[in-house]
Amino acid sequence: MENVTPISLWIPAAIVVAGAVFGLLADALRHRAAGAGIIAVSLVAAFGVCGWTGLTLTPTPLLDVTFVSGGVLSVAASVVYLIAALSVLSGWRQVASTHRGVTMAAITAFSALGIHVLISSLDLLTTILVLETIAIAGYALVSGAGGRRADEAALRYFIQGGVATGFTLLGLAVLYGIFGSTNYLGLCNALDGGSRVAALGMVLILSAFAFKLGAAPFHTWAPDVYEVTEPATAAFLASAPKIGALMALLMVFPAGLFNAQRFPSGTTAIAVVAAASIVIGNLGGLRQSSLTRMLGYSGVAQVGYGLIGLASGVIGYEETAIFAVTYALGVAAAFFAVAAIRERRPQWDGSIAGLAGLAAEVPVLAVSMVVAVLSLTGIPLFLGFWGKLLVFTSAISAGLTWLAVAGVLGSVISFGYYGKVLIAMYAPGATVAGGLPEPSGRGGSSASVVAVISALLVVVGGVGPLITGISEVLRLFTL
Repeated sequence: MENVTPISLWIPAAIVVAGAVFGLLADALRHRAAGAGIIAVSLVAAFGVCGWTGLTLTPTPLLDVTFVSGGVLSVAASVVYLIAALSVLSGWRQVASTHRGVTMAAITAFSALGIHVLISSLDLLTTILVLETIAIAGYALVSGAGGRRADEAALRYFIQGGVATGFTLLGLAVLYGIFGSTNYLGLCNALDGGSRVAALGMVLILSAFAFKLGAAPFHTWAPDVYEVTEPATAAFLASAPKIGALMALLMVFPAGLFNAQRFPSGTTAIAVVAAASIVIGNLGGLRQSSLTRMLGYSGVAQVGYGLIGLASGVIGYEETAIFAVTYALGVAAAFFAVAAIRERRPQWDGSIAGLAGLAAEVPVLAVSMVVAVLSLTGIPLFLGFWGKLLVFTSAISAGLTWLAVAGVLGSVISFGYYGKVLIAMYAPGATVAGGLPEPSGRGGSSASVVAVISALLVVVGGVGPLITGISEVLRLFTL
């Protein structure tokens, strides 16, 4: 379909806003379950609309500020809305029973909408404003977990975010001061001559993206945040914003703002950040005893793999988009499994050792966690394998073999800490101090259902390309 109307972008936005408003209204009238249900349904509806537009429409610029949804932009947005909906459903028991639950669900919905706008942005100022809006929502979601540790983690997150924002505004001021434009097309034309000052501005902009992604050296907030946040909320924070930030970078690169011919230092900077993230993330993960903290360091390494595709230039654009989606679904599945395990074992301390005996007690949750960690490792037949394979291949094609080798070695090392999870769940005779936690008998909760659904998505996504062919997947994600 060639004639795309702006309504294809506005429909998901209208659905989400209406769902959040009516959900909050129902909460104000003390109908919390109804309010949470309205928000969840609106997110599912937005997922359906974006999925349909992604398959049937082509992206079209709107006022040179944003893309009308379509193609890979809508496919990525649909995954964001899906994860947001599953996040609300996974934490249903808390969302529908606590005084701040519906508010947190509404913030999740608005954050998902912000990520949709970020994915489609064609203007650097718009991108930065949306990035900050998403960050503010993130601070609220972390603090919303309640307790002193959550407040401290949110404060550290906010302080580091403030520093990154300062870099961002300085970079934006430099670029606008030189070229008088924040539109990607205008900046692309203005940058044809090249400029060292402009390169400095773009490196400052890159620092903001590195923070949002949790890439080294702006990664220190991630392990703390994922450890103290409610697992269902952490599933959203660890996945959806990463899709938004990586896809936003994909909009920056085609605009030529970090084109290798204009600014070779830009590509080099991304390659260095990618390598540092892989090393720091994997080495940090090996030392963790907390499952969610380990997933935080794992996320740092995973962002490094995604940046490999960006460093590869045009060759790696589609591959990076695919990796963003595959990683997001994999890490969300892991956190959803954590949420289900926490409901099943209320006294669980969150440690990897505390998973002892889970395979015998609740096999379906153990299998769900296995699927998630194997996908994050990059084992064949699981979704994460395709994302890593494609970005590593693109790096080799771009002459960055050393970076691809670093990625492969990082993936091998990662099995050291992912393997600890498998051993804890399946090792015969495994015990923990004080005995195994008493099961709560709530294995059939919504959290468990969401964990199984997300694991099935990871498996189907991993096997699907073997049936349809990887070329079909690449065609769907063509930029």
